[in-house]
Amino acid sequence: METRIKDREYLKQYDLDIDIFKEFNLEIVDVIPTRKVYLAIGEDKEYVLKRVDYKKEDIYFIKYLIDSFKNNGFNRLFDYVKTRDGALYLTYEGSTYCMMEYVKGRECQCSNPIDIDIATKGIGELHLAGRNIEVNMPGKNLIGEMEQILSNKTQVIKEIQKQVCKFPHFREFDEMFMENVQYYIEQMKNSVKGIKKSSYKELCEDSRYHTICHHDLAYHNILINEEEAFFVDFDYAIRDIKVHDLRNFINKVMKEYFYDIEVAEKILQQYRKINTLDKKEIEVLYYLLMFPEDFYSISAAYYKRLKKWEEGTFIKRFEKKAAFREDREKFLIEFKNRFL
Repeated sequence: METRIKDREYLKQYDLDIDIFKEFNLEIVDVIPTRKVYLAIGEDKEYVLKRVDYKKEDIYFIKYLIDSFKNNGFNRLFDYVKTRDGALYLTYEGSTYCMMEYVKGRECQCSNPIDIDIATKGIGELHLAGRNIEVNMPGKNLIGEMEQILSNKTQVIKEIQKQVCKFPHFREFDEMFMENVQYYIEQMKNSVKGIKKSSYKELCEDSRYHTICHHDLAYHNILINEEEAFFVDFDYAIRDIKVHDLRNFINKVMKEYFYDIEVAEKILQQYRKINTLDKKEIEVLYYLLMFPEDFYSISAAYYKRLKKWEEGTFIKRFEKKAAFREDREKFLIEFKNRFL
């Protein structure tokens, strides 16, 4: 319900003037809101209208990635519809809009083992196709940056801890944060130390371990159609080592299975059927998984005002993430014992 309300508020920023569709040379008979975009229905084809908040250079970067993937034989992606002037976007009433081909499929269900297998196979194939795609755009190449990124996040949490300690009175969220923060700071520090002593630098120096990472493998960005995974929304795509994406995907799936190590092992096995994954990569993956991204994200979002949620929403989300603390700790121990 909360997600739908937030999406509805975002959709209010759209200007659904018929002239927008005309600029893309489209005859549209109906529009349907879905998440933060509109499904535009033509007489014989469907499209997606998306209002974007990023720079025009980012749009052309995404187009470059899509074309490169397709040139490398991976076609299970969306593509842009150009305007009458041949542009990838339209500026209308102060907003920037992109029109994209609609990708048919149902959203991947991380609670469904079959969907997990299909998605994992698709990620492996996507990574294979992204190996030789070069990235020169500032901020889009994270090779060698992970240690610093996680160190910076650790410092953010330490600074928040200092600030909260000075509060004259604690609210409920403050109390939960302070009860957990030192435990997670130690995990953050151990994660960074582990990456530093691991094979991370070696992976970064060897292009065989590099690829284009989707960087936002949420269930709604992986669509299942005829037992194959299709990928949409490359807004956050970057070039990095393969296990960057695997870390994010495993983290999302594990919460559906209370951090069952058997599910994680199956993901690794399925990925290896398609792509390589050696001991050095597993070692780095372990230290990436050790970093408590959920704790960092909810804490930073609350204290840095990164999300416009109500107090109760923050509390519920923190409680949900904190509930996995023991399961996650057990999972990390089992992961190390089984794979390293």
